[in-house]
Amino acid sequence: MFYTQVLRSAAAAGRSAKAGRIGESWAMLETKRLVPTLLGWGGFCGAVLGWPYAIKYIAERNR
Repeated sequence: MFYTQVLRSAAAAGRSAKAGRIGESWAMLETKRLVPTLLGWGGFCGAVLGWPYAIKYIAERNR
């Protein structure tokens, strides 16, 4: 009985794989979701860590 269920499951998986995917792939969905988050995080870290260098640069430029 278990063997029959395994065969049916494998056959159904084969049929659905041949039919193709509907919609975007998981990787593209995750990329579209994560890129804005990572850019925001990087910008925030850059601002937090870079503001002293910006002040130093402006102070030296105005001498």
